[in-house]
Amino acid sequence: MFSLRQLEPKQRHEISQRVRDDAVWSYRYTMLLSVSAIIAAFGLLANSAAVVIGAMIIAPLMGPILGLSKGMVRGSPSLVQKSLIAEGIGVVVVVGIAFLVGLLPFTLGVSQEMLARTAPTTFDIAIALASGLAAGYASVNTKVSSTLAGVAISVALVPPLASSGLMFAFGRVDLGLGALLLWAANFLSIQLAASAVYAFYGFVRREEAEEDEGRWRLARRFAPSVIALGLVGWFLTSTLLKLFENHTIELKVRDVLSAQIAKRTGGRLDSILKLERENGGWSIVASALTPQPFDASQVRQIEFSLRSGGVKGANLILRSLVSQDVGSEGRVYLTQSEVRRQEEASRQASDLETIRAALKETLSKHEGLELENVELGQDGDNTVVTAVAMVPVAVTPEEVAEAENSLQKAIEKPTRLVIRSITTRDASSTGFLFQPPDEEPDEELDNLRDRLEPIIRRRMESASAPDGSFGAKLQGFSLTRQDSVIALSASVQSPEPVSPSVVRAFEADLRRNVDPRLRLSVATNLVVRGSE
Repeated sequence: MFSLRQLEPKQRHEISQRVRDDAVWSYRYTMLLSVSAIIAAFGLLANSAAVVIGAMIIAPLMGPILGLSKGMVRGSPSLVQKSLIAEGIGVVVVVGIAFLVGLLPFTLGVSQEMLARTAPTTFDIAIALASGLAAGYASVNTKVSSTLAGVAISVALVPPLASSGLMFAFGRVDLGLGALLLWAANFLSIQLAASAVYAFYGFVRREEAEEDEGRWRLARRFAPSVIALGLVGWFLTSTLLKLFENHTIELKVRDVLSAQIAKRTGGRLDSILKLERENGGWSIVASALTPQPFDASQVRQIEFSLRSGGVKGANLILRSLVSQDVGSEGRVYLTQSEVRRQEEASRQASDLETIRAALKETLSKHEGLELENVELGQDGDNTVVTAVAMVPVAVTPEEVAEAENSLQKAIEKPTRLVIRSITTRDASSTGFLFQPPDEEPDEELDNLRDRLEPIIRRRMESASAPDGSFGAKLQGFSLTRQDSVIALSASVQSPEPVSPSVVRAFEADLRRNVDPRLRLSVATNLVVRGSE
């Protein structure tokens, strides 16, 4: 006996009638199916799982499958035929409506909900078999018949068909066939599982349950379904194995890339953009967040690590996304060159502060001296210090030598000092504040100095910035007699150096319009634009 549990004749009759009513094509069946197809198609396009679930609940495609199962168990060709016709009409209606929806001009293209139904695996067969058992049991037990809606949700019938129609409309025939394959796997699995339930509850004819010949007839009726499910299962198993291999490779690639990219200070893997089999190997495109782009040699090294880690034939393209991580105290990650530049700038700033302090202390006995600017340079192993001093009397070579020795002791480096003296005369209402010793007043130079100051100030400003936005700022100038020449030395602050051509043109104007003995030199102290 197939049956382990017998139902009363009246119960079997009521169940058979209910299954038959739900299995055949009808106006109600067509209306519910059409509405379900529309909901499913738009839910898939909108990538909304909730809408797709709503389409599953109202879809009546489960009825014909249960009718087919009972008809095959009972040996009822008419019920089998009517069930197949109803299921076939349902498939055409759902795929057709979804195809038409996919042709609408405002569709959003392929969504994740659609793609999820185009690559079935063996797991889908297991789910469908369990759902078929639940559906068959709910149909023979009135106490649990209300759970059929939940069964309809657990095993998708309309969404794969709707996905197939949409994919065909988008021209993705391969993906459309994949969705149809999922529906076929669900159809066959539910039909066989529900048939087992009906056989268990005694719907098999007595002669087929008790006689060998009858059992063979029953087996032959189910043989095509079993063979078809076996073929589908074999194909889906190969798909599952391929997905498992891809997943394993992806984990390896992610682990190796994360470890190799992290070796660079501040670098980390962003995402794997492509991972596909190509020419017997793996084509990989990944992106990395990094303070400094990766070069070809570094990518080759990572590629070698991938191959050593089990990713055969790895061909890597690494996209560097240059990024900077900044905290409240500044940048978090720096490249080695940036670290070296910062360390060098810090050392120079420290040396410059030490040099300024040492110069002020050494030159403090020079009356009226004001240290204006100090710059550092390098000449081989020697540190070159260039200082600009505003003084009533030029700094002597002896004073420079004394200051140079003081600097060498202060910074403990070979040092060469150059001091550019800009002579100034600070005066009050009673006379000059700092009068050079043994120097007779030179009224001619004093008058010439008063005459030249506004000219020089105006000319320097216009020479550096014709539009007047930011010109040179005159810091001071001096006049000294040198035989038959009057040397005019000016010191200015400017965002750009005053060019030799400007100095030559200005000197020519001064010699032509003020005094032919004048010889001009200009020292420019560069300042950052926009600073005071």
